[in-house]
Parts: sequence; structure tokens; C-alpha cells
Amino acid sequence: MHYLSQLDFKKPFAIRLGEEPIQVDVFNAITGVDYQEASKNSILFEISEGLEVNFLGFNELVINKMLTGRLRDKADVDELQRIKKYEKDS
Repeated sequence: MHYLSQLDFKKPFAIRLGEEPIQVDVFNAITGVDYQEASKNSILFEISEGLEVNFLGFNELVINKMLTGRLRDKADVDELQRIKKYEKDS
């Protein structure tokens, strides 16, 4: 069994938790987003009593997805922009 230590967080990693449709990707580093800025704009969500998670804000999520170079992320950006436009128009 491996227990996490501070050294485990020195290198970038990603963990996928859950299964579709309830699946979350956890990263300790991402492309194009400064931690301090992302922290200011993050969205706190209480999953259950005593368990809160910070999610990237909209702009930081879009920036990161645009810079990954993955086709899936580019499609996600298009969808996120459509959602944002729909919310403004409503």
C-alpha cells in the first residue's frame, strides 16, 4: 500500500475518479493557468458534509483546454462557449 507524501505532489499527476456520467479528473498541475489566479477564481462546491472541492473557474478552464492541444478539449471549449452564450441570452 502506498501512502501519499509531499514528494508525491512535486511532479505533475492526474487521477480519474468515478465512472461516467459521474467522473472527475483531479490534477495537481495544468497548462496555461497560474495557481494564484486560478485559486482566486475557483468555485467551491460542497460534495457532502465536510467534503468541499474547488473547481476551476470558467475562464481558467477554457484557457487550459485551449492549450492542451487535444481535439476533445477543443470540442469542449466550443460547447462551453455555446453554454455561456445561451446563459447570457436567457
